[in-house]
Parts: sequence; C-alpha cells; structure tokens
Amino acid sequence: MEKKTLEIRIVISPEDLDKNIKNLIKEQSIQKSCSRDYGYIIDIIKIISWKDMLSRNNGSNIITAQLEAHTFLPKVGLVIDCMVNMIFPQGIFAEYLDMKLVIPACDDVLKNFIFENQMFKNNDKIVKIGDLIKVEILNIRYNKNNFSCIGKLKI
Repeated sequence: MEKKTLEIRIVISPEDLDKNIKNLIKEQSIQKSCSRDYGYIIDIIKIISWKDMLSRNNGSNIITAQLEAHTFLPKVGLVIDCMVNMIFPQGIFAEYLDMKLVIPACDDVLKNFIFENQMFKNNDKIVKIGDLIKVEILNIRYNKNNFSCIGKLKI
C-alpha cells in the first residue's frame, strides 16, 4: 500500500448536488475502477482540492479532484495475502481487492501437492476454498480497468 496524490474525474448528477460535496467525492473516488498508473484506491486520506465544470449533455457536474489516497499497485515480485475462491486440477484462483490471481498447478510449490476433493494436499498442508494464502506475483496484466496476475504459492 502506497500513499499517493491523485487527480481523478467524477460525475455528480444534479439531484446529488445538495449533498455534502466532500463525501460525494470520497464515495465516488473509492468506487471508481482502478487505473494502470496508480492501481486500486483503498482509502481516501484527504481531498486537497477540486474544480467543477457543468456538462453540456445532461446537466451533470464533472468534478476534477486532487486527492491524497492509499493505493495498491501490483508489482512483479510482490508477495500478498490472497483469498482462495476456486480450485481446479489445473490450479488455484484467488483474489486480492478486485484483482484476480491464478496459481497454475505446474507452480514449483503446488506441483508437490495432490488435487483431491477441491483441495490441494501435501502431507499436513492443505489449500482449500476460503483459505488465505501467500502469493508472489510473477506476471501482471491490465485490461478493462482491472489487473489480473499469475503467481506462485509461497509456503
């Protein structure tokens, strides 16, 4: 997690203009999909400034806000704790924030495990759906405002 200064654009509809503008900026900034440059917004620390401009199409306000935020940008070699959400003989599918991770069964560590009843087992070690596992990121892909990664199991 990093602390960064970001500039983002959000759209606020006319019916929402009577609400607290700072709360609207925070809410919509966190809901905003991730960016290739800064990754995922985890938390807004503070709103530094904002400028608005009326949209000519539908009367909505387009606001450009400068924020200080905690962000997560995946990097090769980074080790993260992920939640296992699917297991197949071909590998493990896990998730961190909205980022999908795949750990192929040919992984150095995972190839020593046996797939059985939607679990990977190796002596006393078991990996099943719902487990929190450590994964090292090996490859990153950014597509349609989201990251996906290939990783290897770290035990």
